[in-house]
Amino acid sequence: MIKNLLIPVFISLLIFTSNAQELPENDSNYKIDTLIKESTEFPGVYDTVIVYKKINIVHKELVVVDTNFTPVIASWEVGLQGTYATSISSTTLENLTSFQNIAGIDANISGYHKNFGFSFLLGVEQRRGKHSYTQRTMEQYTRNETVTDTVDIYYINHTNGSQTPVYVTKEREIEHIDTSYNVVTNTNSHHISYANIGINLTYGVSINKWDFLGLINYKLGVVLNTKGALFDKNGDAKEISSNSLSSLQHRGGLGMRVAYHFHPKTALYLNGTYQVDLSSVYTGQDVKYNFIGLNLGVLVDI
Repeated sequence: MIKNLLIPVFISLLIFTSNAQELPENDSNYKIDTLIKESTEFPGVYDTVIVYKKINIVHKELVVVDTNFTPVIASWEVGLQGTYATSISSTTLENLTSFQNIAGIDANISGYHKNFGFSFLLGVEQRRGKHSYTQRTMEQYTRNETVTDTVDIYYINHTNGSQTPVYVTKEREIEHIDTSYNVVTNTNSHHISYANIGINLTYGVSINKWDFLGLINYKLGVVLNTKGALFDKNGDAKEISSNSLSSLQHRGGLGMRVAYHFHPKTALYLNGTYQVDLSSVYTGQDVKYNFIGLNLGVLVDI
């Protein structure tokens, strides 16, 4: 009986030993379970089974992308605008009054970040100026006037008691000096063409398809050509030339813009502006102008 019991146990240990593999004892990637189970080959015999299980460790990284990220320059636009402005006042020299109108066209490229924006402009414009020079001349002349003065008076008595006055007179001449002013106003006109570069800075809000922006701008003009005449400070009319003008013309201003997006990528806009000359237009005369004007243009997203 004992002999019959030892044979299966020996066979079972032999099978387990032959199938066992040597595995690392201190490896964190392995887990050891001890199981006691009945042998399937020899019923009634229980074996101690040591199970080595491989643990798979999976490392995952979650990368979150912010879909609301806005680049520094969120959008770019190119555009074209026409300009018209008229001077509302100018620096008036003695006897000289001057006014100008501006007509021009500019191409521009604009960038926007949130509510802020900027534009670079390149274009041409023509100033049409009109000057009036008023000459006042004074003339004096003399005239003599004869005046009769009463220097004395006496009375003649009559027998009836009445009196008759007798006036003693004397003539004298008075010299009068009269002054008159002769006013003569002469006018002339001229054209000045400029090439301009400029920059606009804007801040605004969008409501549905409408944009409302405030802006400040600066323009630098270089003379291209001239035509017409100009009065000098003495009132003499001379043909205008590049020597009569400042080599660079600086102008700054403020304005408001209203734009309407009639297409997802295209908008029409209208600017109302107030501009001032930051430097004299002419050499030898400190003449600067203040303008009110309008810009009408179109913008296209790129």
